Amino acid sequence: MAIDELTDAQYRALSAAARGEVYRTNNGSASVFTGPSGGKTIRSLIRAGLIVDPPDVKKHSRTRLTVTEEGQAALVLATFERTRER
Repeated sequence: MAIDELTDAQYRALSAAARGEVYRTNNGSASVFTGPSGGKTIRSLIRAGLIVDPPDVKKHSRTRLTVTEEGQAALVLATFERTRER
């Protein structure tokens, strides 16, 4: 699933993930997402393939999500568009 244009919430969440501020916590039966935006926004970025779990995710109950190459490209483009609009 591709995202044509990031919403403000998605942009903030993707920026936070790039700074290492978005986490997935596995509590046995469910995953809880924490960061400066809600879990629904974070899930939309995961479904779009812009952020992912690191390869060693099964070893830890709390994992920092990482930005994919596509996520980096989307973040650069969104940042450029936002600064151009000013």
